[in-house]
Amino acid sequence: MSGVLVCGHIHEGVGVEIINQCLCYNVGSLGEPHGRLQVGILEFGPNAADLTHYDLEAGSSWSASLSRTPL
Repeated sequence: MSGVLVCGHIHEGVGVEIINQCLCYNVGSLGEPHGRLQVGILEFGPNAADLTHYDLEAGSSWSASLSRTPL
């Protein structure tokens, strides 16, 4: 992974993908009619980026750990 894109998009589901070594993280939507209270935390370490996504309305979460490549 050599870059990060964080967005919130109402028409797409919450999730994470790696595209051309760029971490693309869709946090989701806060607005009506598809919105939910959600938050994501992205932490960078020397060898990995750790992502935790929380759905505050459902009380659930998921995590992903992604290897980092030097810039």
